[in-house]
Amino acid sequence: MPFTLKPIVARHALSSTYGKNIGINPYQGCVFACEFCSAIKMNFFTGRTKEKWDKTKWGNWLDYKTNLVELLYKEREKVGKSKIYFGNATDIYMSVEHGSTSGTSKR
Repeated sequence: MPFTLKPIVARHALSSTYGKNIGINPYQGCVFACEFCSAIKMNFFTGRTKEKWDKTKWGNWLDYKTNLVELLYKEREKVGKSKIYFGNATDIYMSVEHGSTSGTSKR
């Protein structure tokens, strides 16, 4: 399925999850569109749709955070003894990681 790939500048690298746990998400969006996915709400939080649970565009876009490493250096004090979850709101094994994309890049 074709998708839109777009670079974005993130405001934060780390997000708190439950309790003292921390999440790191290198992407917003997804290219898989799994029916059971709970991250579909990201459509709402990223301003992509007015409908919070709209599945019509889910799986058609992926934004990657261009400044994630720099933000991690700035926010590293927040980690402390917390558990870190990588990709708790996005899949961490996107096809773009190994170069076999079927998407189009929008810059």
